[in-house]
Amino acid sequence: HEAGVPIYTSSPGDSSIGMNVAERALAGHAVRFDPSIDVNESAAIVLAAKRAGGRSAVVIMGGGSPKNFLLQTEPQIQEVLGIEESGHDYFIQFTDARPDTGGLSGATPSEAVSWGKVDPDALPDTVVCYL
Repeated sequence: HEAGVPIYTSSPGDSSIGMNVAERALAGHAVRFDPSIDVNESAAIVLAAKRAGGRSAVVIMGGGSPKNFLLQTEPQIQEVLGIEESGHDYFIQFTDARPDTGGLSGATPSEAVSWGKVDPDALPDTVVCYL
C-alpha cells in the first residue's frame, strides 16, 4: 500500500483474507469488498501498458486461481470489453503441476493461447519450470 503497488486476491472467500472479512461481518462491521474492481483494474493495468507502447508479462509461482486471475486480464480485455488485443507478450511459470492431470495449475502456455491469454507469436518464448 505505501509503495502504491496493487495487491489482489483471486478468491477472496477461499483465503485467510476471506475468513477475516467474514469474522468482521459477524462482528457487525460493514464489509466493502468488490472483486469486480480487481478484475477491471488488473485488466486496465495491462491495457494501459500496451497502449503506451509497452508489453505485458506474467510470472507465475504455482497455479490455480491466482494463475487464472493474472492470465484472465487478456480475455477480459478482448472478449468481455471487446477491445482488440493479442494476449500477454511473455509467460514464465514455476510449478510442480503436470499438464497430463488436466488441471489449470499444469495447463501449458499453448492452452493459454487458445483462450487469448498469451499472444500466439510469443509462444516459442514461453518458459515453464517444473519443480
